[in-house]
Amino acid sequence: MGFVTGAEMLQRFDSRLLGDLVRDDGVQEAPGTLHANGVLLALIDDAAGQITSALYVGNRYTVAQLANLGDEAKAFLRRLNADMTLVFLKRRRGRFDPQKDGALSESCDERLKAAPARRRRRGARGPGE
Repeated sequence: MGFVTGAEMLQRFDSRLLGDLVRDDGVQEAPGTLHANGVLLALIDDAAGQITSALYVGNRYTVAQLANLGDEAKAFLRRLNADMTLVFLKRRRGRFDPQKDGALSESCDERLKAAPARRRRRGARGPGE
């Protein structure tokens, strides 16, 4: 499950843009149903999986630690998840423009790399704990 919901994506990005990116038939997804669109939710989960994996593999956080972050850190994860999801949506539709969207993609990578390391207890479990 992602760190951001479909409804929170609509708070962060224009519904017309998201509505165009989740549909393949040229019809814009209606704002009232966009929050529950399967493509949007799948890519939110994909982005969250990439975040979780990077933070775990880099010995920064365990899944349990991510679940227990403070409000500001959770807001950071939601924003990162939303931004990565937008990049994934644009790539999915072939609308990723390296000149226009490259900075957002690079920003996501840099924010993920800059996440502070947390010490893991000896014997701590990995993803899915």
